[in-house]
Amino acid sequence: LRLFGCFGRDEPEHRFIRAAIKRILNGVPITIHDDIRMDFFYVQDVCRVVEHHIYNEVPSREVNLVYADKTKLSDVVAIIFDETGKKVDVSIEQNSSRCYNGNGDLLQNLGVQMTGLRKGIREVYEREIRENT
Repeated sequence: LRLFGCFGRDEPEHRFIRAAIKRILNGVPITIHDDIRMDFFYVQDVCRVVEHHIYNEVPSREVNLVYADKTKLSDVVAIIFDETGKKVDVSIEQNSSRCYNGNGDLLQNLGVQMTGLRKGIREVYEREIRENT
C-alpha cells in the first residue's frame, strides 16, 4: 500500500493540513512555498483499506492510497476555508507543475467505503476546535 501524504487528527502540528487549520483558526496568513499537486489520504481511510486487504482477495498487492480528485496545496486550503467558514491571506511563492500523487484506479475499483479528503479535513478541524475551546 503506497501512501503519498497521510493526514489525520493526531498528526503533528507542523504537518500541512493541521498547520493550515491552526493558522486559519488563529487568523494567521498562509504561505505556500511550492503549490504542488499532492495526494493527501485520511488515516481512517488507510485503516479501511488495510482491513479490506486483510479480509478480501485483491487483484494486486501494490495499491496507491489516493483519492480520484487531484488537488494542489492551494485547493486543500480552499477546502479548509469552506469547512471552517474562515479565510486568511494566502501567498503562493511558486506555482509548480510538480506533483506528488499517484493513479488511484485500482483503489477505486476495490469498492472500499472511504471518508474522503473533505470529510477527513472536517474531522481534523472539529477535533482542533474541541481541543482548543
